[in-house]
Amino acid sequence: MLRTNSKSDGTHRRRTILKTGLVAATGIAGLSTASFAQNNDNSDYVITLTAVDQDGNPLEGKATIIGSADGDIIGERELDEDGQATWEVSQEGEYSYNVYDIPGYEEASEDTSFEVDGDTDITAEMETEDSQGDEENTVIVTVRDENDDPVGDANVSVVASDGGDEVASGDTDSDGTVSFDIESGEYDVIVNHDDVTGPAATPVTVDDTGAEVSVTLDTNNKATGIIRVVGQDGDPVEGEPVTLWGPGTVEEEGTETHETNADGEVVIELMAGEPTDAVMFDVEVRDQEQTLGIMSDAENGVQETVFEIDVSDDDEDDSVDDGDSDAGDDDDEGSIDDGDSNDSDDEDDDCVKGS
Repeated sequence: MLRTNSKSDGTHRRRTILKTGLVAATGIAGLSTASFAQNNDNSDYVITLTAVDQDGNPLEGKATIIGSADGDIIGERELDEDGQATWEVSQEGEYSYNVYDIPGYEEASEDTSFEVDGDTDITAEMETEDSQGDEENTVIVTVRDENDDPVGDANVSVVASDGGDEVASGDTDSDGTVSFDIESGEYDVIVNHDDVTGPAATPVTVDDTGAEVSVTLDTNNKATGIIRVVGQDGDPVEGEPVTLWGPGTVEEEGTETHETNADGEVVIELMAGEPTDAVMFDVEVRDQEQTLGIMSDAENGVQETVFEIDVSDDDEDDSVDDGDSDAGDDDDEGSIDDGDSNDSDDEDDDCVKGS
């Protein structure tokens, strides 16, 4: 904030208030200059500059006055303990100033021009480095299911539309809501819940009024991928480890290992998105590698990939009698029917929610 008092022949007084701005580099480069009117009597005018914080307390640092049609530097001064420095000039006209080297405060050099037609007092209200940065605005994201009920514990990510860099993330509360303070710009909101990828990214424009985004998860609309493991005879192999690398991951990060169910399958379910979207998974079974692409449109049906493995070595290992007298007990225990009708639940446990 710039405040100037200019006095001429003891009767003329003028006050101007301007907001100071920023420069990115050294404080005196790039400042605009103005034309000057020649003072006919060639007398000197005194410019007094005072730098203060937003509470009016003086600040010590450095200041420069710039003048003349060629942008000449009138002189650099150290601000004293009262935050003041003075200059004498012999020309009326428009000048500008720069204040810098104040720890914790931004340089002030833009929009700092002022008129001199007599002795002139300037007060430069400095702003801290934090207050000069881009202001952050509140974005509220609400996640609901297909029944319009709030979805808690859904992970929400906000990514920049122009580069995909994540700028904020968090989980929804019991009301299905999460909020972020981010800078103005264009973003995409991505929702994941229970390891299930949400709908296609929701675009949002954030301005100084913030933004509100509503995302609906349709848990009944899923795209499915199946990894099936069979033996050389075509029979399903249960309990076979399957290693997955989800979208955007590398071998050292994001690796998941799941065992096939009784049907020899590992099932991946994704929330359906746009018909053109495809989610790619790298899959490995016993050093065999394949890629499973799941079109995220439920109408495209189920995509699957099949691994055929040699289980003969496994059969030989199972047939070896280690002399354990409890083996018979183990067989007996394995033959007991506990009457549990929830076998299908066991299969459901092997259903992977892919992200």
